[in-house]
Amino acid sequence: MHYRNVTLSTRVSAAQKAEYVRLAAKYNVSVSEWALTLIEHHKNDYGSIGEPTPKEVKLERALELKNKEIQKLKAQRDTTDEYAANMQQRSNKAIHDRDESTYALKQALVEVEKYKSHLKIVESLIGSERPKENNKKSLITPISIGMTTILAIVIFGKRFS
Repeated sequence: MHYRNVTLSTRVSAAQKAEYVRLAAKYNVSVSEWALTLIEHHKNDYGSIGEPTPKEVKLERALELKNKEIQKLKAQRDTTDEYAANMQQRSNKAIHDRDESTYALKQALVEVEKYKSHLKIVESLIGSERPKENNKKSLITPISIGMTTILAIVIFGKRFS
């Protein structure tokens, strides 16, 4: 235990002394006891007042690292957002192209049905029978027989009348 047997003094103005007496009275101690408490409490702070403590330095460094990590994550997010937007555009284009192809196919099918109906109408006007194809290369075809018959009627019909 330390014995207090040495006096320490300092010079202050009357206004400062009145303030110190008031502060000491607030805590029910003498001005000397109040000053001693302040000195003991701050004896290692002289010259470093206003400078950060080691704990504050450590926290500041941790904060800087977190801020750098946040910036890195923001850049990754932006890159990811850009990639996602690009993929969404590609997907939308593929869907649009598919829809265009489906529409074109439907239009072609409508055209085919239209031509089939036209073909049926033409076949009904001409007749539903189609000439049979044979593998023989004959010079006599149904058309040539029809033409010969018409020619014979025209030629022989005039002689008999």
